[in-house]
Amino acid sequence: MKKIKIVLNYVVWILLALLSGLVYMRLLLGPKLEATNVFSTIVNIYYNIALLQIGAFIGCIIAILFLVVDYFYLKKRIKTSSRLIFFRFILLFCSMVVVGFIHYLLEKIIDVI
Repeated sequence: MKKIKIVLNYVVWILLALLSGLVYMRLLLGPKLEATNVFSTIVNIYYNIALLQIGAFIGCIIAILFLVVDYFYLKKRIKTSSRLIFFRFILLFCSMVVVGFIHYLLEKIIDVI
């Protein structure tokens, strides 16, 4: 029963990381265009594809970074449950910032993406 609780706990954190990747992509792409003609409908289809695929990919990177640091470092250092949840939120936010910074660096400054 304890292992199921641990797995479900990590599933929730992974879902939060995936959601944060989607929110990050939504912030980058901006709002959708109004579908007034065929061209804007096609642009909206590409918008949805980019939002889901790239946002999910970035969310997976955030989740992997979060899980590695949480499992190998944070879980062994902090024993109190309430403090662990607080530091996991901080870790998730820091993971989002690191991935966002690396994405910005690769896309705008180095122009690789």
